[in-house]
Amino acid sequence: MAITNVSVAAAREAQLRGETYVDVRSTPEFNAGHAPGAVNVPLLEPDEDTGQLMPNPDFVRVMKATFPPDTPLV
Repeated sequence: MAITNVSVAAAREAQLRGETYVDVRSTPEFNAGHAPGAVNVPLLEPDEDTGQLMPNPDFVRVMKATFPPDTPLV
């Protein structure tokens, strides 16, 4: 899978064409505000004890379970 950096405007245009906008910020960050139609799959989540962001061990599993390999993602 190719990864390309795009501007905010290009990401919005891609979303309007039907591509899925995946917001990888933590759940609290996503809940504080996100792009309309965005899907949250956190790459990092706050540790319950320390509050520090820690890798989400379920990230890859959730991405694979939620999006078929040919799904266009932003």
